[in-house]
Amino acid sequence: MIVDLGIEPDLEQITCFLQGERGLKIMEQFYHFSTLRQSAKTINIATEKAAKIVFSLKTYARYDSA
Repeated sequence: MIVDLGIEPDLEQITCFLQGERGLKIMEQFYHFSTLRQSAKTINIATEKAAKIVFSLKTYARYDSA
């Protein structure tokens, strides 16, 4: 999880943080929020690209050769 999150922590600090079940649950929640954030970014990018395609198609469909 730590590698997937891109965290380069001080090992002593992270070891203390993850001791016990509560620390692991907190880390799992942080991981889930992080993946949710990344998914939202991906959806936003895809939506913007789709909007550009639709705009281009509408512009092409209305193109008058005269």
